[in-house]
Amino acid sequence: MEAASEAFHYYGITLFGCRVHGDTVIVTGLIIIFYLAMGLIAGRRFRIVPTRLQSLIELMVAYFEDLCTSMMGSKGKKYLPYILSIFLFVLSCNWLGLLPSLITPKGFPLTMPPTRDISTTAALALISFFAFQYFGFREHGWKYVLHWIHPIPILIKSLPRYLLFMIPPLFVLFVLLNIVEELARVLSLSVRLMGNILGEHTVASSLLGFVVIIMGLSALVAPVADILPLFVLFLGMLTGLIQAFIFSVLTLSYISSAVEEEH
Repeated sequence: MEAASEAFHYYGITLFGCRVHGDTVIVTGLIIIFYLAMGLIAGRRFRIVPTRLQSLIELMVAYFEDLCTSMMGSKGKKYLPYILSIFLFVLSCNWLGLLPSLITPKGFPLTMPPTRDISTTAALALISFFAFQYFGFREHGWKYVLHWIHPIPILIKSLPRYLLFMIPPLFVLFVLLNIVEELARVLSLSVRLMGNILGEHTVASSLLGFVVIIMGLSALVAPVADILPLFVLFLGMLTGLIQAFIFSVLTLSYISSAVEEEH
């Protein structure tokens, strides 16, 4: 029960007069600092004959470059840094929960995944939302605003004159539907990631508690207690990888829809 309750534990601190989840804020900041440092160090050590780490990085970059170009054509390459950054950050946050529990003497948890917190996933979803809105405006200028009233311009051209009286109510309807669609993207990105990581963390805690029960029952089933933690670790790695990939691919698809020619 103690392990299961830890999955829901938040360490609150006061920041600028507001009560925030201190563990989420600080651990997220540490992950960002880690990647900034790794980027500065790795950027100076690239070689013509790659090391194992450089080969792994190049394979990852090549895979996501192919993914971007397959969805958006040659223009997709310029969105590669953003998509890959999102993937690595979300993956690191997800996998942080797989490390052994590390809690400071004051009760501050350092190995809780920030993506189990809706504030982290909502912030990531909002960043992606404003990103593909910005990319859409950059690609199409003020014409991009027309996607908020789509398909009204097409209806105006295609409807016969005696049906044009329907344009005003349809205008209101489609604007509302488009706004709901955009907000649903933010909700979908944030809730899906948070729910899956929090659910996986809770299930893992419950399974590990089950291991303790098995070990206390009989020595005959003790081998199960050795295998189950490995299964939990594999499940956590797989869930974290899949959710990071889904988040980055959905973000890429939203960018693709924002910059496509029909806008």
